[in-house]
Amino acid sequence: ETYWSGYGYNGYAIQGEKLWQSIPVKSDEQIESIVRNAYIALNGNGYARVDIRTEGTNIYVLEVNANCSIGFGNNTPLGEILDISSYTPAQFVHHLIQLALNRNFKEKK
Repeated sequence: ETYWSGYGYNGYAIQGEKLWQSIPVKSDEQIESIVRNAYIALNGNGYARVDIRTEGTNIYVLEVNANCSIGFGNNTPLGEILDISSYTPAQFVHHLIQLALNRNFKEKK
């Protein structure tokens, strides 16, 4: 997300501002490993968003947000993520529900 100074009075990002930036310094696998390790270190369970920042070639985890929104608008973090991914909002929600059902089924065994 952009820093708070980049937000308008209504709380949303100023139109035309990107909420993300490409990270050419690491491979997708390295970034995935960093965020997965942060999630696991905090005993993550379910849906969460890991916020990161970069400085040079270093990647820093800011937070693991377990209460992040599931908004699909153009100026929401998830909306921006889905715009650059291969998932539609419907596919994302279906996948999220399927993971929750699978986890619940495994816990009852």
